[in-house]
Amino acid sequence: MAARWFYGWNVVAAVFVMAMLSFGLGFYGVTVYVATLQRLHGWSAAAVLAPITAYYFGGALVTALIGGQQPGLGSATSDRGRSGSVIRPLRDASST
Repeated sequence: MAARWFYGWNVVAAVFVMAMLSFGLGFYGVTVYVATLQRLHGWSAAAVLAPITAYYFGGALVTALIGGQQPGLGSATSDRGRSGSVIRPLRDASST
């Protein structure tokens, strides 16, 4: 019998591609292509960096707007117990 493909690997691949594009190009790649865009097109640093700045402000705005909906998704409730089990012994050890 042939082994079945684990569906989770599709999710891992999709998240990897998303992270590579958003982190790699949007965050770490800026230093690589800003100078090239300035040289090729004669654009100022402000003209090249303004859309990147807007991207980060937009992300912060979306995060602020949807942040209040996060507790309804369940992760805050499920993480609360786990983080408490890690933090509580540390807190108790420091108080002795």
